[in-house]
Amino acid sequence: MSNYIALDLGTKTGFCIFLGEDGVTIPIASGTRNFNQPKNAHIGRRFVCFRDWLISVIRKYEIKGVYYEQVYAHSGIQPAHVYGGFLYHIAAICDDFNIPMRGINVSTIKKHVTGHGQASKLDVIETVTKYNFHPIDDNEADAIAIMLTASEL
Repeated sequence: MSNYIALDLGTKTGFCIFLGEDGVTIPIASGTRNFNQPKNAHIGRRFVCFRDWLISVIRKYEIKGVYYEQVYAHSGIQPAHVYGGFLYHIAAICDDFNIPMRGINVSTIKKHVTGHGQASKLDVIETVTKYNFHPIDDNEADAIAIMLTASEL
């Protein structure tokens, strides 16, 4: 069995670290990491913080694969830039550590977890709670949903 991480990318990034293989999934840790920066911070600071955090998680948990929510449309320019910057760093880090990465479409995740590809954030939160998880917000709930979906791919 190997350790993996599921990521819901954004300024508030949801994460779920899990042990998985052959349909068996054991969650290790999950939460939300806030990469918001003060207005006077350098524009690249958010990305440096994300990169440093992800590298530390990969090393600490000996991560062997990264799953992330693959988004094709964003609610605004800044969320699109944050997502793209984080995705770039994931790709570069995975290349450096020789770790595979896999994006999973948002509707695929929602359909797998709730049965409906257009499920709301509240639907996802309620569904992962039924699996005995207690997410602090929709970001952590999405990361848990990614983990549940990835475990059956």
